[in-house]
Formats: sequence, C-alpha cells, structure tokens
Amino acid sequence: LAIAAYYWVLHKGENHLSSKVLGIGHIGISLVLLAVLQLEIVWLVEEYFDLHLSWVYAAVMAVNILALQFIHKANLWPVIDWPKAYFGGVSVIVAVTLALMIFASFQYSGEAPPLPWVPLLNPLDAVTLIGIFALTTLWLDLAQLFTGIDRPIYKRVAWVCLGTAGFVWLNVTLFRGLHHWAGIRYDFDVMWASSLAQTALSILWVVIGMCVVIFASRQAQRNLWLSGGALLAIVVIKLFFEDLANTGSLERIVSFLGVGVVLILIGYFSPIPPKKAESP
Repeated sequence: LAIAAYYWVLHKGENHLSSKVLGIGHIGISLVLLAVLQLEIVWLVEEYFDLHLSWVYAAVMAVNILALQFIHKANLWPVIDWPKAYFGGVSVIVAVTLALMIFASFQYSGEAPPLPWVPLLNPLDAVTLIGIFALTTLWLDLAQLFTGIDRPIYKRVAWVCLGTAGFVWLNVTLFRGLHHWAGIRYDFDVMWASSLAQTALSILWVVIGMCVVIFASRQAQRNLWLSGGALLAIVVIKLFFEDLANTGSLERIVSFLGVGVVLILIGYFSPIPPKKAESP
C-alpha cells in the first residue's frame, strides 16, 4: 500500500515538482520495490520450500533479469514517461547488482537438490547464462539514451565483455562437472593440482580457441583471430610449464598430443586474415 501510494504521489506531482526530484523519486521507489520482491523470494525459497542456496541465488538473479526485461519492454507509465530514470538509472543499478551476483555465484558448485546436477540445465547455470545475455543486451541498448558515444567502440566493448563472461562461465561449468562426475573437490587449488582437471581445461581452451579462429578466419576478423590465437598460445605455454610437469601421467600426454593435432589443423584450414587496406 505504501509503494502504491508513493507512485500515486509521483504521478500527481508531475505538474508541481522538478523533473530531477521526480526522477530520483522514481529510482528510489523502484529499488525499494525490487528489494521487497527479492527478500520475499529469498524467504519463500529458504523457509517455505526449504531449498538449497543455489536456488536462492538463481531466484534472486531471475528477479533482476525479469526487472531488466520489464524496464526494457514496458510500454506504460512510469517507464515510458521516465526512460532515463528507469532505463538509465534503475536498470544500470540492477545490472551492476546482477553482474556481482553472477560473479559471486561462481563460488558454488551448482548443487540444486532435489534435482540432479546437469550441465546448462541446472538452475544456477541456466540463470547465469540468461543473465549474461541480458546484461549484454542492456549495454547495447543504453547507447540509444546518450549522445556523443562512439558506437563501434561501444559495441566492441560489449562483445569483449560478453566473450570474457562466457569464457569464465564455461570454465566454471567445467569445474562443476568435474566436481559432480569425477569427485574432485570444488576448490580452485584442488582443481589446479588435478591432472584430470588440467587435461580437461587444456582441451576446453583449445576447443574455444579453435572455434574463435575458425569463425574469425571465415569472417575476416583479424583482431578476433588474434584473440583466439592468444588463447591457443596460452594453452601451449600451459602444456610445457604445467601439464608436462608430470610426463608419466596419461592424461597430460593425451592433452599434449590432442592440442598439437588441433593446432596443426587450425594453421592449415584457418590462417590469419590479412590486414585491412588503409583508405587513402
């Protein structure tokens, strides 16, 4: 009732109060409303349904994602009348909160009892992936509200952030899979000391780098190809200084041979695109 009354006051005050005061009022009450919804969701998940902490994180992130989508798609008051307050204010705060929650969720192994852990289909991974794309979409759409922005650079930053977030998420998903299926404790130091985890990590990085350089070669994107090539170079360095530290391990030998074959195929089928000719 208090929130509804507050919105009524904001609506009636549009002819009497300054736009700056009204904008701050809209941002403040929207964040209060969102906080109330999140606290209610946390209480329902923990007390009423008695679910695991992964469900709590997934539920709160889902509320933030739905809030971003509502602000983005809503065609009614007050969102449509106050775009900078909601789209440039509330959505940015919610997006920052969502990004921090996604980063914090990486410390959890993704267990979501009573459901079994399945890659991509467990609540934490699914909501995280949706959240990454929602943040990227928001970043691209924010350029419409502000003038004087270099659009190509702005979009390039968005794709770099998306690629980085996706890369980190894939690594976390791999570690979660090793934890649930191979019995390795979900801890970075333990994972890094495991020969199986090192082999899986090298193969994952090679597959990602291979996909990037092949796509970049087909699209003649030299900078993107160099990014994929840099990842492959890191894999080679990792092979010599980490994976081959114990040459008696079968997993390390397999990873070295597999990476070598992939590198040969990449160099043959997907050469680096030439530099673009400079315009006169």
